[in-house]
Parts: sequence; structure tokens; C-alpha cells
Amino acid sequence: MSEPGKPKIGITPTQVALLYVFLSLIWVVVSSELVLREFQHPVTITTLEIIKGVTFVIATGGLIFVICRRALDRIMRQKERLRESEKERHELHAQLIQAQKLEGIGRLAGGVAHDFNNILTVILSSCHLLRRDVNSNGGESRLQMIETAADRAVSLTRQLLAFSRHQVLEVQSLNPNAVIEETARLLERLLGEDITLVLTLDPALGNVLADPSQITQILMNLAVNARDAMPKGGTLEIHTENLDADDGLVGRVPQLTSGRKVVLTVRDTGEGIPEAIRDKIFEPFFTTKPVGKGTGLGLSTVHGIVEQSGGAIDLRSAPGQGTTFRIYLPRTDAPLAAIERAVLVPGRGSETILVVDDDELVLRAVSAYLSDLGYRALTAQGPALALELSRVHDARIDLLLTDLVMPHMTGPELRREIENGRPLIRTLYMTGYASDRVPITDIDPRHLVRKPFTAEHLAASLRHVLDPPPAGS
Repeated sequence: MSEPGKPKIGITPTQVALLYVFLSLIWVVVSSELVLREFQHPVTITTLEIIKGVTFVIATGGLIFVICRRALDRIMRQKERLRESEKERHELHAQLIQAQKLEGIGRLAGGVAHDFNNILTVILSSCHLLRRDVNSNGGESRLQMIETAADRAVSLTRQLLAFSRHQVLEVQSLNPNAVIEETARLLERLLGEDITLVLTLDPALGNVLADPSQITQILMNLAVNARDAMPKGGTLEIHTENLDADDGLVGRVPQLTSGRKVVLTVRDTGEGIPEAIRDKIFEPFFTTKPVGKGTGLGLSTVHGIVEQSGGAIDLRSAPGQGTTFRIYLPRTDAPLAAIERAVLVPGRGSETILVVDDDELVLRAVSAYLSDLGYRALTAQGPALALELSRVHDARIDLLLTDLVMPHMTGPELRREIENGRPLIRTLYMTGYASDRVPITDIDPRHLVRKPFTAEHLAASLRHVLDPPPAGS
């Protein structure tokens, strides 16, 4: 019988050996008869010689059997390796297709969020300006409704940008344990009384380079996902540890690189995820929740944040056995960053500011607010007009307020061009979209205001750049 799972072979080594013995014996008999007929009296073939010939034939038949058996075993092993290699190739191809699909949707989401942020900037700035002029209670409540809706839209765009890995990050060296402990109280209220939160944190945990708000966002999104998977209650465990990722682990976890890692594990005792949808859960807008109960962006946001932070995420789940997410982040030796609390000190001014953006509505909204604060605003829709305006304007320009990413020229490139004729000009960048054209790590965060910004944030950022603290303070 053939072994299970192995392909059937037409002829076996045993059959080959027996055929050889049978044919050889026939040849011995025939050849002996021919010799006797040819030489008759001079040649005598004894019984002993016939026995020796038969023994030799059987022995060589056994040797042929061994050789054929070993050859067959090698063929079977090669077929098994080819089968495993083909399976691995199909899995890698499926992972590549999934990554390309997510990348394509991510570019679309990032572009939509970028444009949406510009619209929200106009809405929020206009609300703050209108509030000063509204006297009736009814008008105030309507403005509040607009602001509330805009704030929700801000949250949505941040999720889209996080998924597409284009969110503007405030990266610093931090210890995930500190962020987890700080977020734990929020998680307990979020989970409810019937779900127990268990923290198992390694006291010797290393530091990572990440945005603390995004670590919090990861925890919140995974906690919401776990809560919905445990309608009858259960346990949510958050575990941290240090790990050296070897080649074996790298081969099992997509997009994981070797080296020192900090591992954040979030494990629940919920219903688990069926295998049929396990490959889809990181896709944007995919959700198993009823209409109105979820956007389908929670896990795709987590996926985007982890990738943008240079990490990898692994999922282990089965129906009835809970779900485990393991997040691998690169470990760093950089010391913990000092936490600086931003203090909003809005102030008026009389300086001249050149505002540059490729969106006309943003230009009008920002210009109106600057004028309301006493500044003189010069507007240019795009870098080309900004360069021309800087060249022909005779008076002093104190600050360049420019979008970070624009068609044909980036904000830093525009700053360098303008500085050729105005070396004393200061610069403040506006952005709500992290682009490969301008690495955010190259920009001083004190000279960056994130869209959509409120009027107070813009005013405070302007004064911070125009009135920098004394050196050494």
C-alpha cells in the first residue's frame, strides 16, 4: 500500500527487483543451453555453477531493490519539499496581494483625509470667528452643533490617516508601561463591570520611539473590539515583554524584522474570530457589527499605526478560544523624553504674515482670522504666487505661514527659496498629512501646527514662533 498523502507510483522497487531476478534467471537457463549446444563435450556446466549464478542474480536483485527504494524515497522527499514550497509561495503571494490592497486603499484614505482636513480647518476657524459675533442663544447652540460635528469629523480623519500611515506623529522615546498604566482607568470605564482588566507589565521593559497618543489609540481600539467580543463578560489581559526577534519568528509574522523588540500583547477571552474573516479584519470599513454600531476603522487604524511606527502586528484567534493581538515595536536605547505640556497663549500682533496654501478656502479662513487678531495677511494660492509676491512686496514680511505639502514644491523648499531674498523671515508650517516628500522628523515640532487647528492653537503657535524664548531658557 502507498503511504497516505503520497502520490502513487506505477512500479515499486520490489517489482523492479523481482522483474530483474526473473529475467536474469531466464537468461541463465537460455545461455546455459546455448553453451551446451555450442560446445557439447568440451564444456560442462555443473549444478554448483548454476547455484552460484542464481545466487548472484538474487543478490544483485536485492541491491537493485535497495537502490530503487532510496531513489524513490529521495523523489518523495523532493515532492514533499516542493509541495511545502508551493504552499509557502501561495501564502506569501496572498500576503503581498493583501498588502497591496491595503496600500492602495490607504493612499485613497490619506488623500481624502488630507482634503477633509482643509475643509474642517475652515469650519472650525469660522465657528470661532462667528461665536464672537453671535448674541442670541439660538445662534450659539447652532454653532456648538457645528463644532461638535466638526470634532467628530476630526476624529474620523485621524483614524483614516492612521490607517493610511500618513498621520502626523509626535514621536518621542517612551515606555509603553507608563502609557498603559495611564490609560488603564479609561479602559476600565470603557470595558464595564463585567469585564476584568489584568495588567502584566514587565518592570524591565525597554523604550520605544512612538507617539504616546497613538499607543493610547491602539489600546482603546483593541479594548473596544474585545468588549464587543465578550457580551457576557470575561477577561482582558495586557501583557508587555522584551524580545529578540529571530529568523524563525520573522518568517511567521508578516512585516516583522529581526532585532530587539518590545512586545505588547492584548488578549481577551471572547468569542474569537472565525477563520473565514480573519484575513479581512484589518481592512478598512470591514465590520461584523450591526449598522450604526461600528465604522470598521478600529482594527485598520491599529494596523496603520503599528506599521507607521515601524512595527508589526500578529493575530491569533479561534472561535470560542478568544483573540490575541501581539504588537512588535522596535526597541530603542534613547532616554525617555521629557513631557512638555503645550500652553495656549493666544495673542494679538501687528506683524506681516505671508499665508501660502493650495486650497483657496483655507487661505480665506486663515487670512480672516489673522486680520481679526491685528496681523497683516498676504495670501498666495500655491508656491509660484508666493515666490512672486515675496519678490515684488517692498515692505517687511515677518513670517511665512505655509502648507507643508503642496503641488510642485514643498513648504521647506519654498522657505529656502524665500530666504534667499529675505534671510530674517520666520516660518510656521501647517499640515494634517504626513507625506513621504517631507519627513515629519525633519521638521521642528514647535514650528508645526496640525490641521485641522482651532483659532487658539494657530494664534499660540504664531506667537511662539514670532516671540521665541531667549536662548538657554
